[in-house]
Amino acid sequence: MTEPKSVRRGAAMATTVALCVAALSATPTVAQAGEPDVVTAPVVAEALAGVDGSLIAAPSDDSGVGATELGGGTVEVPARPDSGVTLAAPDGSELTIGLPAADEAENASTLADGTIVYPAEDVSNAIIVSDIGVQMLSTIVDSAAPTSFEYDLSLEPDQSLKLIDGGAVVTDADGTVAVVVADAWAVDAKGDPVPTRYEVAGSTLIQHVDHTSETVAYPVVADPFWLAPWVVRCLIGIGLNGPQIARIASAGSPGALAAAFGYGALRCVLGR
Repeated sequence: MTEPKSVRRGAAMATTVALCVAALSATPTVAQAGEPDVVTAPVVAEALAGVDGSLIAAPSDDSGVGATELGGGTVEVPARPDSGVTLAAPDGSELTIGLPAADEAENASTLADGTIVYPAEDVSNAIIVSDIGVQMLSTIVDSAAPTSFEYDLSLEPDQSLKLIDGGAVVTDADGTVAVVVADAWAVDAKGDPVPTRYEVAGSTLIQHVDHTSETVAYPVVADPFWLAPWVVRCLIGIGLNGPQIARIASAGSPGALAAAFGYGALRCVLGR
């Protein structure tokens, strides 16, 4: 029997990240004493390779810096981190998501599997464009790093951002869910969960990661996962509601979606 595409991609991602780590292992990744610690692409690759694969999205085949076609829409990942990530729907509507501390980060580096990394001191952003949306990962290397990470959204005047269970949603004026953010998670280098939660301040989603406990092993990895807005609309069109869609976003892979919600949801997600 042929393995599902999502399974093949998950295996391919693990292999590519491991190869990337091996290829870059000769490069110094930690600053000398007295110098700032820059979280470089090899450090991020190694940190992501150590995270349970069920938490990390598989990059789409053509993910990387620039535009990626995703189920009829487009995800634009910039070379400069201060430009933000833009999700452009087929109807022309756009959502731009600003990255935390973008003005302190370097321009993009791309791992072999298409993951985009913005190196910075103490913590780096990484972007994965998957088949169902965009994952934005923070790799935290020491206790001096921030404990809060802000994602500014370019909402329309009639839209609002609110918390829902462990995740968040953007709703239109009539209450229709337009954007879904999956449940917050964070794990340390031992694979242990690190306390984390979302907060909303106007049009900004803030992820708090309480990583300064003495029991935490660095690096810590945390994320928000953003389900593409046009995927959300399609899922609403086949009869799913906001909480169900939030569960879909948390499921993380097309294969998991098919198992949980049937192939109607899978077709929405893949744009087929």
